[in-house]
Amino acid sequence: MRLNGADGTPDVRRRTIPWRKCVSVILALFILTSVPIAAHAAFTSSAQASQRVTAGSMTPPASAAVSMKCDAWFIPIFVKPRITVTSYSSVTRANYYDIKLFDPSGDLQRTADLSTAAGRSYVADQYQWPGTWKYEIRAHYKVPGSTNIWSSEPLTGTLNCS
Repeated sequence: MRLNGADGTPDVRRRTIPWRKCVSVILALFILTSVPIAAHAAFTSSAQASQRVTAGSMTPPASAAVSMKCDAWFIPIFVKPRITVTSYSSVTRANYYDIKLFDPSGDLQRTADLSTAAGRSYVADQYQWPGTWKYEIRAHYKVPGSTNIWSSEPLTGTLNCS
């Protein structure tokens, strides 16, 4: 036994449990368990999912009976056109039809719903220069419960007011 003190007492610190070693081991375990360890994984199987997607197409109406009457004002320098749609051919899957009317300068004058009586005729608000008017009739499918609309290419035609 070693004597350390001047009075000959034994050194008690060296004979007790080494508390510094215990604290060091606990601290090392805490550090090692708190550090995230990178995970390595390998995937050996694969799967595929399939989704069916279709695109619909609509044809334009095949024909339409559209007429124009021009009311002249005093001298036929200015005219007031009256355009009437009496019939148009139906398109498969279409549930809505509209017409767009363009004046001789190419400006859009009216867009109307052909399913209503009011949409089948148009009288210009004012007298205009005579010329060739253009119309476009389109078939549409409005998806129920949605804002989505499928539209066909237009059936176009011209009307002359001279």
